[in-house]
Amino acid sequence: MMRVEIRIFLFIQISCMVWVSYGVENVEKPKQKEVNSECITLFEPEQDQLPKEIQAKIKQIKIKIKQMEPQIKKGEINQTEIAQIMKEIETLWSNYPEGYFDLIPRMSSLFYIIPDRNVGIKMNLFLFDRIVEKPFLNDPRKDSIIVNEKEWSFRLFNSLIQNDRTRLLKVARYLGGIREKRIPNYVYHAACRGNVYLGSVFTFNEFELSNYLQLKKLNPQQLKKYKKLKAMDDRDVDENHFQDDLYLLDLARGGLYKYFLHYIKMHPEDKTFIKELEKAAKLTKEEVDIFKNAKNIPSNFSKWPKVAPPPKDK
Repeated sequence: MMRVEIRIFLFIQISCMVWVSYGVENVEKPKQKEVNSECITLFEPEQDQLPKEIQAKIKQIKIKIKQMEPQIKKGEINQTEIAQIMKEIETLWSNYPEGYFDLIPRMSSLFYIIPDRNVGIKMNLFLFDRIVEKPFLNDPRKDSIIVNEKEWSFRLFNSLIQNDRTRLLKVARYLGGIREKRIPNYVYHAACRGNVYLGSVFTFNEFELSNYLQLKKLNPQQLKKYKKLKAMDDRDVDENHFQDDLYLLDLARGGLYKYFLHYIKMHPEDKTFIKELEKAAKLTKEEVDIFKNAKNIPSNFSKWPKVAPPPKDK
């Protein structure tokens, strides 16, 4: 369910940016493929859910963070305990990034209640660096979580990084990474291999095919082949979702425009660094031209330079 929640959250987040902040009209959005009769979903898709032992681990870490609040409010910072919790959080990264990003905001909130504001800021910047420097995992399902959650983390640390040259450059690289991961002229995968194979094995009608129990009728060799094909289909579906997410985040420029606008207004003389930001973010010539004069950046989202087109059907 966590993945569904993340995608719903991304949709709401982008919608708010478009309709409220920038007044977008008629923004082109990706359309999911309308599957033909060959690709009818034969079985209910499995819901993404963390294993129970991982859920228990995350719950235990949340308890530890909560237990630290009283001493943190007093300014009593146990660096060893904090380092141990961070170590536990880091173990989730490779296989369960959704769990990792579930815990990071809690650590950030903990640091914000440190009485010495400078210490709290320093520790939150440490968190920001850990997040923004995380690489993609070359798994479209996990990478979709990563790219969305990174964008949200910039909002979490917004006030801390908008004048920080080093970290602004990291944000620019994030947008550049989005554009690097987008596949030009991407066409949605139909992801029907498993279903087509089952259709060749059985002769019963589509309604009967929707019964999950029919899998038990496969012999071991057939089941092995079906699972292999289904795994390929699942990855294709994940890639479809990932390319959708990359398009939406590219359309919103990963929130980068607001950082550019603020920095250029405050430091118009810093032309060398501004060029470095533009290169790291892989901005187009149109986008670079806009930033030559910060006052002329359109407030209306629909008037921004176009990005590469969204994924499309065949």
